[in-house]
Amino acid sequence: MRERLARVFEALREASPFASLDEARTTLERIMRQVEDELSGVPEDPDADTKTVSDGRMYPPTDRRELKTDCRSVRTFRQTAHRTSFGINGAIRVERIDGTTVLDLFGKDGRSIDDLRRENVNEQNPKAEGTSGSRVSGGEA
Repeated sequence: MRERLARVFEALREASPFASLDEARTTLERIMRQVEDELSGVPEDPDADTKTVSDGRMYPPTDRRELKTDCRSVRTFRQTAHRTSFGINGAIRVERIDGTTVLDLFGKDGRSIDDLRRENVNEQNPKAEGTSGSRVSGGEA
């Protein structure tokens, strides 16, 4: 399975960067299905995400396995051994369940999943500039 996952990651790197969440997600789905059809020897089960025992095939993230978060710019999905996040800008991050990042691709705009999460936090908790809200210009008296 590691070899197949490495092939998926290699193909994603070659196809990136992506401009949108939809483009990144559909590309991952297409690549994963191609690799699994070629190398796994297991036919695709359309109900795989409802089963508790793996059939030995890797499957792309499904809406049923989405993790709810407060970040509007990133969607994250739980898989058997990984969490996969897609940014609205086309960024992709795949992490092992222990939090180790195994794939981190920036979106077409150069921003990463971390960048999008930081921007979301900053939007939710804007920092005030100065204590009074007024600006002081320097150099003129």
